[in-house]
Amino acid sequence: AASPASRAGAAAEAAGAQGVLGDSEILLVEGRLEDEEAAVPLRSRVGREHAEQAYTRALGGADAARTARLARTATRYGVRLDPDALYDRGRAAVGPALLDEPADPLLTALLSEQDGIRAGTLDYLGTLTSDQAVDAFERGLDRVFAAEELRTRPVLRDALLIAAARRGEGDRIEILLQSVTGTDVLPLPLLNALWPDLWTAAEAAETLRRSAVRIPSGWIEPLIVRPAAEPADGLAALLSALTPRRIAGRMAAQSVQRLDALLYVAAKEEFLRSGSEKEKKTAAGLLVKSYDGKARDARDYLVVRLSAAVLTLHPADLCALLVAMPETLRGGYLHALRRVLDPRVETAQSRERAAAVAFVTSEIARQNKIAILAEKIGKVLAGSLPLWSRRDLKKVAGRVKEYGPDQARAFDRWREKHERRGLLSRLVRR
Repeated sequence: AASPASRAGAAAEAAGAQGVLGDSEILLVEGRLEDEEAAVPLRSRVGREHAEQAYTRALGGADAARTARLARTATRYGVRLDPDALYDRGRAAVGPALLDEPADPLLTALLSEQDGIRAGTLDYLGTLTSDQAVDAFERGLDRVFAAEELRTRPVLRDALLIAAARRGEGDRIEILLQSVTGTDVLPLPLLNALWPDLWTAAEAAETLRRSAVRIPSGWIEPLIVRPAAEPADGLAALLSALTPRRIAGRMAAQSVQRLDALLYVAAKEEFLRSGSEKEKKTAAGLLVKSYDGKARDARDYLVVRLSAAVLTLHPADLCALLVAMPETLRGGYLHALRRVLDPRVETAQSRERAAAVAFVTSEIARQNKIAILAEKIGKVLAGSLPLWSRRDLKKVAGRVKEYGPDQARAFDRWREKHERRGLLSRLVRR
């Protein structure tokens, strides 16, 4: 066994060796604070303690690039960096630099390696305005932070989602509703951020259906005052979900009058499309009368919606209605008929049924000596049906037959006459 003297000597020798190692590591670190290639794990306690202090001093006031070099080299040395110093650099240096270059690979790598810097950077980003944050996420910050990490930072979370929506990667309405939980009125800044060029009537309608929020008047008024363009399905969807109480703020008196007229048309149209035959007839009659009455401020919408809705009305009722219509409404019906009979136009309506109703209506008009009406409907039919396939014309014949054998025979004669013309026109086009 070693004597006490020999053990003491060995200990002294070891201490001396540690001292030499510590001194050499101190010199290494002092001269190579940012030299990642030269850095090796420090083995002495003295060397590590000195390095920790040296790096804490060096981090003070360092810019983002130097912070990254210091952090990487310290990691190679095996040195634990001061959390407060890292947080400070994240907030004061890395955050602002990341705002300038959100996709900088040097900084994104640093953020993935140093939690203290990441925390400081997030706190800096939390001071940004919504517009600044959205801009940063649009330029690549979304590749650094995920929505889950930002759940307690609503401005940053919303900015991330808005940026994604603008790239077409998210449901803007879902993002909107996620961001306004507990809010009575949709906030203008969020609406402006999600829809820089204003939203559509269909999007406004879906928002109303999926939530109980109120919408600022400035985001409803432009949708209702613009002229209705066929088929105006988006505006129809909006009117079905909208009540004046869902609008936050005042609109111009003229806009209020138009909204009242639009809502009147929408209410009657609901009966016209889904009511009984009697309800449809009554609703259609009221809508025709409203052209110079309650719907005066929404005539454009009335023409578009009524014209399409009466396409499948009972022929006898439709004939009477067309006779009572102002010329503008009657012209709207003929346009809607021409449109629905054109196979190139997508429609949810039954082309065959609309064609059958139109044919029988023209026959009723002819029998009642309303020659001009019969001629105008006949002209639309003659311009469309002869170009249909025989199979589709057979479906029309089946629909016409529902209105009696006389009408069925009349259509067979009409079909035979015009099919020959249709064949000739197809040959000429070839």
